[in-house]
Amino acid sequence: MSINIDPLTPAVTLGRSPHWDFRTNSLYFVDQCVGTVHCYQLEGDRFTTATIGCGNKLPVGFIIPIEGQQDSFVIGLKNDLACIQWDGTSCKTSEPQVIASLDSNESTMINTGKADPKGRLWAGTAGPKLPPENGQREPKFEENLANLSILKECNTVIKLAECLSVASGLEWSCDKKRFYFTDTAKKLLEVYDYCHDAGKICNPKPVFSLTENNMCGFFDGMAMDCSQKLYIANYMGCQVVVIDPATCQVVTKIKIPAKEVTGVCWGGPNNDVLFVTTGNTEPNPNYPCAGRVFKVCGIGEKGVPCRNVTL
Repeated sequence: MSINIDPLTPAVTLGRSPHWDFRTNSLYFVDQCVGTVHCYQLEGDRFTTATIGCGNKLPVGFIIPIEGQQDSFVIGLKNDLACIQWDGTSCKTSEPQVIASLDSNESTMINTGKADPKGRLWAGTAGPKLPPENGQREPKFEENLANLSILKECNTVIKLAECLSVASGLEWSCDKKRFYFTDTAKKLLEVYDYCHDAGKICNPKPVFSLTENNMCGFFDGMAMDCSQKLYIANYMGCQVVVIDPATCQVVTKIKIPAKEVTGVCWGGPNNDVLFVTTGNTEPNPNYPCAGRVFKVCGIGEKGVPCRNVTL
């Protein structure tokens, strides 16, 4: 197996939440810090950056296409869920139309979002990063302020987990019985029992701890391949960690030439390309390509396809 890792897009400040749309052969992601949305179109090798409406200054946590609606997306906008119209090529979107709110706490923001196997939107918030202390090598986060929620009928928000720090990676097992989750500050991959029909989770259990395995950095965004291995962005760890949840062991590590590795998704015409978003909030000459999206080919696996949101 020969893995090739190549930068795909120009650099952004904090790329997050990649999503491949098979309808258009396009990759969507956000720059969370700047509050912009981005599209890479495979046909024509075209990259576009768009502001939200007439100049949004709020952080954007994710962008996901809405199933059955052309050029329609749901985004995480500060603590709100909002719908926008965008053709993927214009330099600005429509004005956002808020449909629900996850939180009223001004110190939190939406950090992640994903559609479950039924097309329901799950979204999670994050507390603020704390000022660094003397000699501190890794960031710390405000604890117990964040939550994980699901958007149900009539745009009703139901909280699934509370007292979190940084809700990040979301994924579901292929048999629709387990839900995998990472709270970045805990440095831990967890598994929950998942009720597919009700959209509920319970009984969290640890799967893999970075701390207990003497690995640096944090867990962030996550995706699954068809053999049910989890590919987890290792924020501040310069890699994607591949874990087999059946054995709770690391299968392999994919080195990425950026320190702030934030998110992953599968895509490409055959769904065998892993797209990796990164950040460049702390520029470092050792990582000149930081902030770009990377295309990882030659893994030898196909991924579970990204799902669009059903509203």
